[in-house]
Amino acid sequence: MRMTKRQLKKIIREEYSRLQNKGLLKENYLSENDGEYEYVMGIADKAYQDGVRRFGDFWKMVWPDLRAEKYDRRDAQDTCRKIWKFIKDDYRPRDKYDRWSAWD
Repeated sequence: MRMTKRQLKKIIREEYSRLQNKGLLKENYLSENDGEYEYVMGIADKAYQDGVRRFGDFWKMVWPDLRAEKYDRRDAQDTCRKIWKFIKDDYRPRDKYDRWSAWD
């Protein structure tokens, strides 16, 4: 039996919705209106103050807590990446003569 991509996507969407409605799939999405967002901002700030400079190291710190709360990995990672950029920008030197690059 041959299927088009559109048919396959429709079947996947229907099954996914059915499983969510039954309560078998539970996912949370990290948003700015969520209390967990503020919690992650606090962790990011503390991590940066403690000397963590790479997103991967920060992600390893924060992901176990988010996974336990059943957050969607891709969404959480994208949101945490934005949070990390905000935190790095907060600590960026403001003088034009300071050595700063976007790759630090």
